[in-house]
Amino acid sequence: MTDQKDYRTYLELQFKTIHDTLERIEGQTRLTNGRVNELEKDLDQAVEWGRNVVDTRVTNCPNIKRFEKLEGQMETLHTKLEDAMFFIRHPKLFIGTLVVLVLAAIATIVKEYIL
Repeated sequence: MTDQKDYRTYLELQFKTIHDTLERIEGQTRLTNGRVNELEKDLDQAVEWGRNVVDTRVTNCPNIKRFEKLEGQMETLHTKLEDAMFFIRHPKLFIGTLVVLVLAAIATIVKEYIL
């Protein structure tokens, strides 16, 4: 069957079409890779520029001392609120303690005035 001239011509034509399609895909891939490489170079340059900007920024801000003072005040406030935060984190314990205190107060009132 492969000896027939018409069949061979048909197969060569089909493979030529496939080969041409693959060559176009390969060419397009090369163009795309070239563009990606150019964009990666641009990205690398942008990252380098950004690092340079961060490294050379001015750090003599006149408000740094005020920020440090506020930071100290915030830490003080945080330590003062730790007790209140305990009751917020454990509301059942807070309510239980409150109920016990109220019952103790009622028991004291009953003991003093009624009995």
